[in-house]
Amino acid sequence: MIKVMIGAALTCVCLAAQAPRPCSVLTAADASAIFGVPAIQTRDRSGCGWEDAAHKRSLSIAIYKVAAMFEGARQGYSKEGTVHDEGGLGGPAFSAARPTWGTGEIELYCLKQSIVLMLHLEAVDAASRLPQLRAVMRKLDPKP
Repeated sequence: MIKVMIGAALTCVCLAAQAPRPCSVLTAADASAIFGVPAIQTRDRSGCGWEDAAHKRSLSIAIYKVAAMFEGARQGYSKEGTVHDEGGLGGPAFSAARPTWGTGEIELYCLKQSIVLMLHLEAVDAASRLPQLRAVMRKLDPKP
């Protein structure tokens, strides 16, 4: 069992190494367009995060080179939250929120060229910023 888990972890690390760097995909201009104000780059667990100067909005991106992650995330949110299919984003996509998040957090997932892109927005008005998230997701290119 431990060998299987170690093997899976090494596979994920190798696959992650082949995905593009998050900040090469999501730019300051993209984050600023979502926030509606200038964005400042931060360090977060995704390797690339953005926030506004007042620290009221934050945005991160995750890139997974494991296409199965897309359906796994959809199924997880279907059980614990709200999932809405999204069209016109360059591949299959959905937005997701959990009831515990209220309107303060939202995620947008899109499967492009076998790479899963996920944008995570934290803001009081996160749900109302979904159109801006969609516009940025539409133009993101996951090629390394």
